[in-house]
Amino acid sequence: MKSFAVLGYFSIPHETHYQLGKYLSISGRVYFGIIRFFKDGREVITKSRPLYGHERKSIIDAWGFETFFWDFHNPYIKYLLPKYAEEMKQEILEQLPEDTVFYTRSPYSAFVLKQLKLKAEYSPRTGTSGTSIREKIYAGEVRTENLPEETLDVLRRVSSRLEKLANDKDRTLKLFDFKIPVEGFLK
Repeated sequence: MKSFAVLGYFSIPHETHYQLGKYLSISGRVYFGIIRFFKDGREVITKSRPLYGHERKSIIDAWGFETFFWDFHNPYIKYLLPKYAEEMKQEILEQLPEDTVFYTRSPYSAFVLKQLKLKAEYSPRTGTSGTSIREKIYAGEVRTENLPEETLDVLRRVSSRLEKLANDKDRTLKLFDFKIPVEGFLK
C-alpha cells in the first residue's frame, strides 16, 4: 500500500486539510507531518501560528489520520545548511514507511524535498487557506460551518489566547514560502 506524508504547519486545521487527507486515503495510508518550532526547549507560537503542536495533532488525530512531528530547534537558520537538512530528513524517515511519497502544496517545499532525494508530489493550493481563516477568527468573523467540529472545540478552549494574539504583532519571518518565528531564528 502506498503511503503519503502531508507536510505543513496546519496553523488552523480546517476542511481543506481534511478533504486532502480523505482524497489521498483513497490511494494509501496518510500521515500528517506537523511542523513545530522550539526555542530553548519551549514551543513557540505566534499570531500566524496560534496553536501548539499537541492541539493541532488532536484535531488531525480525531479525523482518523496518523500524525508525526517535524521539529525545528533554535537557531532555525541552521536548517538552511545541508548538514542539518540531511539530519532532518533522517529524523522524518525514521517515522514513516520506506515507500512514502511526500505531498505538499508549497512549491518551495517540493523543491527542497526533491533536493533531499525524497519522492515528492506537488499540487497547487486550493480551497480555503489557513491565513484567511485566522484573519476571520481574529476579526471575530469566523463562520462555524466552515470549520470541522474538532477544530472548533480546540478554538473554544484557547479563545483567550486567540484574543490576546489578535491584538499582538505578528512575529514571523516569511522566508521563501515558510513562515518562521522571529524568536529563535538567529539564536
